[in-house]
Amino acid sequence: MKLSIVDRIIIDQSILPEAGTIEAIKTIISIRKKLAFSQAEMMGLSISKPYGNIVQIDKVTPEMVVRETDYPLAENEIIFLKNMSKNCNENGWVTMDSLDTIEMILNYNEQ
Repeated sequence: MKLSIVDRIIIDQSILPEAGTIEAIKTIISIRKKLAFSQAEMMGLSISKPYGNIVQIDKVTPEMVVRETDYPLAENEIIFLKNMSKNCNENGWVTMDSLDTIEMILNYNEQ
């Protein structure tokens, strides 16, 4: 799955839950490891959560929204992300910042 820096932030900070079943937590850990940020990437980011699970990313550059890096997510991880994105949508947790990422995940089909 090709993801941008912004996609990875939204997935990590907004879409993935902090609690769940044993199997869900193992899947979350695996996804987070695969999407982890390098130290150099972290230095250039300014992320806050002003209202609970609402992610605010300051100073988004055009490069941060380009989906050019392919992350090798397993089929079960993609299904999990789709389910969590569907849950965000159904519960009204989509924000202007997360809209593009959530729509991309919901519409994602592996080629």
